[in-house]
Amino acid sequence: MFTITTLIASSIFAADVRIDQVLPENTIAFASVANIAELLSNVEQMGVTDMVCDIAQTIGLSENMSPGDTCPITATCVDLSKSLGEDGECSIPTGHAGWGLYPVVDYEVGSVGLGMFAMVELGESKIGDTMLEAFTQHSNSMDVEVEIIDISGRSIWLVQNEFEIPMDALPINVDLNSLSQLYFAITDGYLLFGTEPEGFASLFSAIDGNPIESSLASSDLYTSLMQRCENDSDAKAGLIMTNLADTFLQMDTSGMGMMILPMAKSLFGDIDGIAETINFSPDDDVLISGKYAIQMGDGRDGLMGLISTEAPVGPIPSFVGEDTISYSQNTIEFSKVIPLVKEIIANNPMLAMQMNPQMIQQIESGISMYISTLGSETHVISTGSEPFTSDSVGYLVAVECTDENTLSTVLGMTMPSMGATPSDFLGNQIFTVDFDGGMMMPMNLSFSIAVGGGYMFAGNQHTVENALRAIANPKDASSEHGLNAAASMLNHEVVSGWGYGNMSDSIKAQAAAMKEMQGMNEQMLLQVEEFDPEMAAEMRADAEQDQALQSALMNSMANFFGPMAWSMNADDTGFTAEFLMLKPVM
Repeated sequence: MFTITTLIASSIFAADVRIDQVLPENTIAFASVANIAELLSNVEQMGVTDMVCDIAQTIGLSENMSPGDTCPITATCVDLSKSLGEDGECSIPTGHAGWGLYPVVDYEVGSVGLGMFAMVELGESKIGDTMLEAFTQHSNSMDVEVEIIDISGRSIWLVQNEFEIPMDALPINVDLNSLSQLYFAITDGYLLFGTEPEGFASLFSAIDGNPIESSLASSDLYTSLMQRCENDSDAKAGLIMTNLADTFLQMDTSGMGMMILPMAKSLFGDIDGIAETINFSPDDDVLISGKYAIQMGDGRDGLMGLISTEAPVGPIPSFVGEDTISYSQNTIEFSKVIPLVKEIIANNPMLAMQMNPQMIQQIESGISMYISTLGSETHVISTGSEPFTSDSVGYLVAVECTDENTLSTVLGMTMPSMGATPSDFLGNQIFTVDFDGGMMMPMNLSFSIAVGGGYMFAGNQHTVENALRAIANPKDASSEHGLNAAASMLNHEVVSGWGYGNMSDSIKAQAAAMKEMQGMNEQMLLQVEEFDPEMAAEMRADAEQDQALQSALMNSMANFFGPMAWSMNADDTGFTAEFLMLKPVM
């Protein structure tokens, strides 16, 4: 038993310090919330609490729970509110909260570990007192070693846990023993957690008016990401890929990292960092909105380089019908595919050793036969109509075709050798490959490809047929396939890509596919029942419980999400994407 009298040395006025001013410049990952109370209020307005409680009632978290009873989650929140505030009113912190992960070097043993630091600006909230009491009780009950240390004149708890992993037991030279130490404090109006003292020292320096010079906020990469995302948001998070790669290489003693990273960069592109900003329930109609950013300071390459820069949006084609669940339009530079393949081979030592120039030339010729006939306009569509079944749900990819005759000839020469079966449809030839392979699958695994109307179509056979039918009979096709309400709220006149969808229908389609899979599972259980009825009964009970949970999740999510839309802009050094989702229309 011990008594702490100096742990809480809270100042009356907390300095306005953000997590990006505290984390080091080599931070790997970060996340922050601008105002905790406002965020929770917005999330509640979204209906998240009602959705969670609905799921809890559906699956029966409480054995004696009836539909009219209070949700156990809500009851727990009420009890917590009473313990935190007067008259049952919960005092939620109204300040900033943040978290970060960064590398920590132990120069004595020559290893690299991971450090974590988290901060919550408490304000007038009593959560800090409650956390302190809970932490004290936990430490006493677990009989862990606790000592008070001084960092910048503040009293900090240092908790030692029995946690030790031999470094030679890990595939890479990373020191995880730093996780055996936890630093904890409530001081200067903040609730603080960390695994090493430097994060605390950086925060206290900022509070005392001497912020560290090489912080995450001072990083040019971080600044570029935030400029793309717009810094004003409810929450933001990011991953600094350059720091992640550097840390991985320092941890790796096998040398595999030196080979893997160039391969990954040649495939996906040299990504410096990724960030997102999100606003929850920003107005009465919008459920959630946000922006994403990818920064590539050395230029867009790899798969990221295939996406064209901003271009005027083309019209929605006639084959995008009323059964569309989601639709996206992108501009892809297929002329860059062959240089990309060559670069991937050159950066993969195993492939480079196995392939001579003649083999590479053959690959280039094989790819060129297809892509030389394609334009850049690309459409991706998912379709479905109620009742959702494997026959009513499908997908379609349509790519602009600039030379239909040549591509038709190429498909006629190559597709039969791949096991495709040709068929005629409205004067067009469709090549279909059946991937079922005789398997008892409740869903259609066929893949069809055809050329017609200035496009190459690929997808389920019925979606390809519907597209060809719409082109052959334009008067019968949907003459006005209007945007959904979300798409009309986003600027998508000059972009690299954009799209929209109905998340509710998409979830319902997935639920229908899962239900058909459950039918196949029942057939298997009937076979098991013939030789072991007891085992079959246990398996059926487990399956029914899983099905109830999945059904509750799917139904609640389908009722929670509304129409959504997105747009993307590419430039020489990365991407900026914007999305929003509306509240469902009740």
